[in-house]
Amino acid sequence: MLDIRLIREDRATVERAMALRGIPDALGPVIEADERYRNLLRESEDLRARHNQASKELGRAKEKPQQLLDGLRTMGEQSSELQRAAREAKETLDALLLELPNIPHASVPEGADAAGNVVVRTCGTPRHFDFPPLPHWDIGERLDIIDFARGVKLSGSRFYVLKGLGARLQRALISLMLDLHTKSHGYTEVYLPFMLHKECMVGSGNLPKFADNLYHDAEEDYWFVPTAEVPLTNLHRDEILDVFEKEPELTPGLTDLSNVVLAPHIGSGSWETRTNMAHVAVRNIIAALDGKTPPTLVNKPAARRD
Repeated sequence: MLDIRLIREDRATVERAMALRGIPDALGPVIEADERYRNLLRESEDLRARHNQASKELGRAKEKPQQLLDGLRTMGEQSSELQRAAREAKETLDALLLELPNIPHASVPEGADAAGNVVVRTCGTPRHFDFPPLPHWDIGERLDIIDFARGVKLSGSRFYVLKGLGARLQRALISLMLDLHTKSHGYTEVYLPFMLHKECMVGSGNLPKFADNLYHDAEEDYWFVPTAEVPLTNLHRDEILDVFEKEPELTPGLTDLSNVVLAPHIGSGSWETRTNMAHVAVRNIIAALDGKTPPTLVNKPAARRD
């Protein structure tokens, strides 16, 4: 979530960033909500101060006329009402701030859609075949290591069953990546819950934007984990870790196996429709990088709303 202080102090920069993301008018409601909240907060604090001062004076007075008592009671009720209104205004402001996207990095190229993407570099040389290569889903079925029909039978479209060497291959890849992170890169393996509180989903940026694409237990207000980085990034939420300043090289790195990808949008739409094997590998090995290791960029997406 963008800090409201940044919007107050450097509105022009944030407005330009929102324009790059395709929502040039996004700050208007935020500015209005912020002004309303600050005015209500100011009025609430002023009235509360006057109420406290009047209470002290009444306590010192020998006589306590009913008119003064009634006035003090009225001030208390007004103060409570203003505090309630200020809390509601703050909730409205926070909800609007959560809808704002992040500010694109200065290196991100401008573009309205995928056509504006820029290739940063390529790794290796694309292989050319002297025969028409088969897609992975056809190869998997021919090798009898993946069964789409029974996956659909069990759970519906976009589901599949890995069997034999296919199931063994997935298990081997999971072990390979977890072992790589824990044995070679100094990460600590953790096993995390699959249902989280709403605060975790908000903290990882999944809510409120992706509320319609997440599974939710409304009765208990649990949110099902879409991918492993959600519980990982919340593991130290609201904690202060001195190790970051004292010994930066000991910055904790965590890795987790997300046993299932619990999000209905996964694997749907356009190029994702037939990426079942990459589905993506329904078990995501997620490494929470320590902030010192830059990601490997093959394609740099242009700034856009989606």
